[in-house]
This record gives sequence, structure tokens and C-alpha cells, in this order.
Amino acid sequence: AYVWHVGDWLEWEVLRVAYFSYTETDIRETVASEFDITKDPYEKLQYLAFSHARWAPFYGRYTVLNRSVVHSETFLSGGAGMVGWKEAEGPRADGVDPGSGGTRPAFAVGLGFRFYTSRRTSLTIDVHDQFVMRYDGSLGTQFYVTIGGSFAAPQKTRPASLQ
Repeated sequence: AYVWHVGDWLEWEVLRVAYFSYTETDIRETVASEFDITKDPYEKLQYLAFSHARWAPFYGRYTVLNRSVVHSETFLSGGAGMVGWKEAEGPRADGVDPGSGGTRPAFAVGLGFRFYTSRRTSLTIDVHDQFVMRYDGSLGTQFYVTIGGSFAAPQKTRPASLQ
């Protein structure tokens, strides 16, 4: 993700991109053999691309064992994007069409926390609820949590005569 800090309280997450891959596991093979399922009847998330506006009205400082200070901010976010789905491998047992895959629009709302570890680095925790369009046009939801590190690029300083 790339985030542009517009001001003290407003941020724009210009682009958040994620790609998902799936691997076969023992539990999946066991379930498939016990229920005689050869093909997975559900669409799988393949990728997502979003842009969010963030509002960070809360800034705080915490002391850790009275020895160090941790700076943090709490932000709310909302945005829109596209979600790509991998087509289901086969029909569901109840006869319902499992979907055709493809890319569909989505929007998300979220809550996040940033803990500054230095002037240029921080740890961010984002909690999002995405509202995605299903293959039949109905609206579904996906909830996810991301944890990531951030690095702030150095800012250019203006000459003293322009400040």
C-alpha cells in the first residue's frame, strides 16, 4: 500500500493491492476424500485493489514501564476498489451456481492503529469490512485484518528563506 499524508488528520491510501494464493493441505484432502468431492465448489479470492480515505482524529502517547514513550494514532477509513475471484472448480451439492469468477466492484470501511517505532518507521494494524458484489448481484461481506510495517520517505526541507 502507498499512503499519502495530506495533513495532520487526513490521509489518502492511494493504492492497496493484495494477491492471494492457495495451497493444498492435508485437511482439505481428507475432507475431499471423506465426502467424495473432487472439485472445490466455491469461488476463491484471487486479488484486490483498493483506494481509501483515512481520517486520523486520535493521536496518543503511551509510556511503557515508565521507561519509553510510544506514539500512536487511531484512524477510520473508507474506500472503494475491485476484487478478483477465481472461478469455482465445480457445482455445489445443493445445485446452486457457484459463480463464474471475474472482477467485481467493492467498497470497504475500517479502523486502524499506527504505532510509531521511530521518526520514519511504524507498525500498522488495519481492520476492514469489505462489501463485495457476488456473482448473482447480491452484496456479501468479507472481514480481514492486516498487520504491516511502514517506512516514511524523508521530506524535502525548504530553504530557511522560504519558511
